[in-house]
Amino acid sequence: MVIGTGTANASYSGQVSGGQSPAVPGSSTSSSFPDSVVHPVPIVPVPPAGGGAIRQAQAGGPIWYPDYNSQQHDLLTSERVLVSGGHTSSQKLTPGYGSRRIPKLGSRYHECGWVLFMIACPEDLNHYKRYAKESCFRAACPVCWPVWAAREAIRAAERIRGYKQAFERYNDARHFSFSPPPYSIDNLNDLMSEARSVMKIAGVEAVAAIPHPYRLVSSNRDAIPTGSWTNRYVEVLEKGSWRDHVRMSPHVHALAYGPLMDSKQFQKETGWVYRNHDANNHTRNLTSTLYYLLTHAWVSGNNMSVRYWFGLNNHTLGRIELEPEYKTETCPRCKSDCVDVDLKQDPDTLELVPAVADLHLCPVHRKKVRRWEYIERLSIKRKS
Repeated sequence: MVIGTGTANASYSGQVSGGQSPAVPGSSTSSSFPDSVVHPVPIVPVPPAGGGAIRQAQAGGPIWYPDYNSQQHDLLTSERVLVSGGHTSSQKLTPGYGSRRIPKLGSRYHECGWVLFMIACPEDLNHYKRYAKESCFRAACPVCWPVWAAREAIRAAERIRGYKQAFERYNDARHFSFSPPPYSIDNLNDLMSEARSVMKIAGVEAVAAIPHPYRLVSSNRDAIPTGSWTNRYVEVLEKGSWRDHVRMSPHVHALAYGPLMDSKQFQKETGWVYRNHDANNHTRNLTSTLYYLLTHAWVSGNNMSVRYWFGLNNHTLGRIELEPEYKTETCPRCKSDCVDVDLKQDPDTLELVPAVADLHLCPVHRKKVRRWEYIERLSIKRKS
């Protein structure tokens, strides 16, 4: 039996300040992921016009602080109005997203990235603090896509570990990439359909598959530096000429169980090639590996960024929801329970500061965590 966990009803992401690593809900290796994107621009005290969904401080209600530059936001074109839940909000559309298959290159909602409140150590703000921000959890959003990737990575890692426990597998999933013959496939449906067939031929018994549309141009690979939490693909996205650094080369990454056939024999029978990435220790941390793969996954027109086949599908691997838990967050320095702090804006510095002088009066930060037990739903043929 294995217990999986996940944050329920999460409507915000957090950004750590004060020199601490960002925290990802439900992850034991949270320092590998950002909860939100850091914007090197001042907080704008008044939201730009047109956002009907903005909740202002009325009758003691919450204050939403946008933390993006409104002039930069207005550079996007093609505005339309969305109606949801009885209110409207403006959405900016970036033309041509259909040809931009990887995360971040789509639109943002008006409220994405706005500060809701602060989670902090009640003893000393210099110990630990992070901002809870509004997030749409969409891959296309240029602000919220890291939160989407982190959440999907945590879910996939839990399911892969659940399969290992439910089917009593003593080995860990291995990281492979499966590539079709050059120029033979140019669309997502054909890529995933053929990949599933060839993986079955190769001997894969259970797999979490993530499609990728591009590869880095080999001549530029070493010229692109790798940052602290990011990777070369993410740094390419920061460049205005990102297309100059990638080439179209559809392939599928797989976190898989099963003894694969010899690679030369596999290529002879299918025309595809596979590569084992475990030699580079890419799967030392399963969640980090999945997050890395999702940062440049094929997301345009793809409602299943991670696909579960064979032993990992819903017909074979069952999931039973257990009673949720409520967890607190502790300060990494003094181990005090962190609290939820309402914010106000300093009229002189325009910085966000606590609305109360004594943080001990703030409620303790509690997070609802959903839990699951993974079980073997159907018996399948398992090789030793």
